[in-house]
Amino acid sequence: MRLSCVVLFIIIFLQLIGCRTPYGSHHNVSVGTSSYLEYPVGIWQSKEHNWAFKIEEDGEISKLIHPLGGPMTIEEGSKELEGSEEGTFAVFALGPVENYYDSAERKLCVEVILDLFHMKLPNGVLEGNSRDSFIGNISENGKAWKANWLNYTWLKGAAPPNSKMIETNPIQLIFTKRDN
Repeated sequence: MRLSCVVLFIIIFLQLIGCRTPYGSHHNVSVGTSSYLEYPVGIWQSKEHNWAFKIEEDGEISKLIHPLGGPMTIEEGSKELEGSEEGTFAVFALGPVENYYDSAERKLCVEVILDLFHMKLPNGVLEGNSRDSFIGNISENGKAWKANWLNYTWLKGAAPPNSKMIETNPIQLIFTKRDN
């Protein structure tokens, strides 16, 4: 019963927060300038929902914190976690992590794809994939990024996410910039 409640909560939560971005390349892009501006460089962290991104000097995202998988290094691509109960675990396979920055508008867009998440829980398995997009403007002082978060999560054996509901109800997150 406890597992059923947890799985149901995760499914409802993931369906409510859903994702889509118009920036579908498999690399980082910077427009409006010859180099990646200083504003996006650094660590961007949101207190809500436990998201964070580390953007390097060259514009690449090298690390992130994902609400399901926790801290991840982009180069590694996957992560395993041991569960708190015997026989439980989770595996996360990270897909492309992309970003786009328009310096004229101070608009930062980030997309994170989890190609697979597989969680062995005490009474079952939760498996699927997700795509999260964050789109918004960085403040004029370069210290805050107000982004609309869209999350599409596909769960094995469940109906696909409702794109219309996700797109009309983005979650607003405020990311603050840390230099390290």
